[in-house]
Amino acid sequence: MCKQALKVAPDIPEAWYNLGVALRGLGRLAEATDAINKARALTLNSADAQNSIGLEFFELGAHSEAMQCFERAIALAPDYPFPYSNMGKLQEKMKRYEDAEASFRNALRLQPDLAPVHANLCGILNAQKQHAAADAACRKALELDPNSPEAWSNLGGALVGLKRFEAAETAGRKAIELDPNSPGAWSNLGGALVGLKRFEAAETASRKAIELDQNSSEAWNNWGRSLAGLKRFEAAEMASRKAIEFDPNSPEAWSNLGSSLSEQFRSEEAEMACQKAIELDPELAFPHSVMAKVHLEKGASQEAAIEFQQALAKDPHDLDTLSNLLFCLNYEPNTSPSGMIAIAQQFDQEVHAEVVPFNSWKCSSDCDRKLRIGLVSGDFRRHPVGYFLKGPLQEIDKSVFEIFAYSNYPKEDDLTAELRQHCAAWTKVVGKSNAELARQIHDDQIDILVDLSGHTECGRLPTFAWKPAPVQVTWLGYFATTGVKEIDWKIGDPWVTPCEEEHHFTERIWRLPDSCFCFSPPDGAPAVAELPSQRNGYTTYGCFNNQTKVTDEVIEVWSRILRAAPEAKLFLKAHQMASRELRETLLARFARHNIGPERLLLEGSGTYAEYLDAYARVDIALDPFPYAGGTTTAEGLWMGVPVVTLKGDRFIAHQGESILNAALLPDWIAQDKDEYVHIALSRAADRTALAGTRAGLRSQVAESPLFDAPRFACNLEEAWRGMWQAWCKLQNQTERS
Repeated sequence: MCKQALKVAPDIPEAWYNLGVALRGLGRLAEATDAINKARALTLNSADAQNSIGLEFFELGAHSEAMQCFERAIALAPDYPFPYSNMGKLQEKMKRYEDAEASFRNALRLQPDLAPVHANLCGILNAQKQHAAADAACRKALELDPNSPEAWSNLGGALVGLKRFEAAETAGRKAIELDPNSPGAWSNLGGALVGLKRFEAAETASRKAIELDQNSSEAWNNWGRSLAGLKRFEAAEMASRKAIEFDPNSPEAWSNLGSSLSEQFRSEEAEMACQKAIELDPELAFPHSVMAKVHLEKGASQEAAIEFQQALAKDPHDLDTLSNLLFCLNYEPNTSPSGMIAIAQQFDQEVHAEVVPFNSWKCSSDCDRKLRIGLVSGDFRRHPVGYFLKGPLQEIDKSVFEIFAYSNYPKEDDLTAELRQHCAAWTKVVGKSNAELARQIHDDQIDILVDLSGHTECGRLPTFAWKPAPVQVTWLGYFATTGVKEIDWKIGDPWVTPCEEEHHFTERIWRLPDSCFCFSPPDGAPAVAELPSQRNGYTTYGCFNNQTKVTDEVIEVWSRILRAAPEAKLFLKAHQMASRELRETLLARFARHNIGPERLLLEGSGTYAEYLDAYARVDIALDPFPYAGGTTTAEGLWMGVPVVTLKGDRFIAHQGESILNAALLPDWIAQDKDEYVHIALSRAADRTALAGTRAGLRSQVAESPLFDAPRFACNLEEAWRGMWQAWCKLQNQTERS
């Protein structure tokens, strides 16, 4: 019909315009562009026509022609808002964000009640990371049009940027309710769910966004983040690379690529990706956190701390960065306890920004009644916390203490099942907000709430700031102060928390009499093997700890031992040793102390059975410092391998002392580095005595407090009862006054 009309009257612009629209619909884009150009030439003096033709050029991807039309429309009618608005959309598409913001504001200056333009302004402010201003723009859009899916979607994006993830989820779901086929809404919902650490739901939402718009860099990026949260790092890498393919200048995508590469121990590639992210956005915090983790895997704790501090300087309110920095500082030998307390108190200040703690509980202040104990952890599984919790949890008197577990990890294993059977109630709390979890704990009428994760990956310390239980304690999982003022007690012992170091903590100290650690014999452990040096003719020292603990200071001391015993070897077994890059980095660090690669045996961690079997190849274990071993020390002792440890100056550095004293092996604790070297060399030199120690070690530690779960459980029960009685006494005094 358009062509017929044009044969009769070839100067009708509407006919050419309609023909162009029809041809575009048929996919004949070149012909459509020619038709639209003819319409444009015939309407050079009509602002309305130029605006409409500009939109059609926009749809055709002819951005230059579209811009010329919008500019012409504005020149013809400076008070006409719609060309400004459409120009803003085009500038957004061209990633000219500041220009787009100016265009949207011009449109709103001319007509303030344009709800879609307020929504568009929100989107462009989000792109510039002006999330507070974006929030305000979206709320204005929703005031004008409460059913605008674009406004709800962009509000979700703004709230994600403000880290108000619960509100962001609500906004995203409202946008999807209004427009189920909005890729932006699904993508923003995915971002909100990642922030809430509900990674399975985030993966589903982000995948839906990609189905609706396969070219959305943001959707691919959020999918990658959700996959990383699910520990599917190879898939996360692929998703990040797709995000970069669609937006090579996305600093977030490059950061997330760096993170997924880091988790695969591809350090050089990870660093390059992070450097690219920083180049694109020098104010972005996350790539610095990723770089810090890369340094930690190499044992470079000082460099890691610097990167975390840079991340914190760019985002000073981020709780994860504060926790990561605190955890990192435990590896750093020159960290002062006062410095750690200052950062922990900064965490406490930030965590209270939106917290209103409970000040009353449905718990009677009866000193002697049955108590409800709540355990909060992300580590009820094959993890050091799970191993140390196993024996005591089994032996706790369930007629006196009722155990409620709140599990913050999505996957379970055989140890999870074993721990669960000793609990009166078991609740998976992954994805629950801290406020929701606090309300549940409060409703469960928990008397004593115990943190078992601290500032580690799956910890829930912000929940404790709500004070959902009258008595709150931290034990296991983290070996320094939490800084959270609502946590009343830190469980320690005479070794890890000596009286002269009480000022290291914001919590009060409750000392268990033997040790704050109790280990259970490893399931399926093989028999103790003969002393390897009697078979090999040389000593094999070993360390099966995470290699992040092996700092330059540790390598210097271990190298002294190897140089003094030229036939000896050092066997290092850890997950990092499966990486060629990290093996080469470690070899280079030893080479600086004149220790060649032939002196080192490097292996990945393998299965748990293979790990235990490997102790048959070790004569003496060497404990790292200041971050001493825990689980590995106890397992080594059970396998007949004595451990040399160094007396420390803080909780984590005292850990080896506590374990060896509980195992009745105080003579393996060195007072300084020189004695550490001396013990390692002198005990290895007397192979007959060492073989005797090895042969009797399992039976010795089996009868020691370290492996005596009933004894430990009694000590722990006394501690819980004492804490409860102290609170009851305070309550009764308050009531009388």
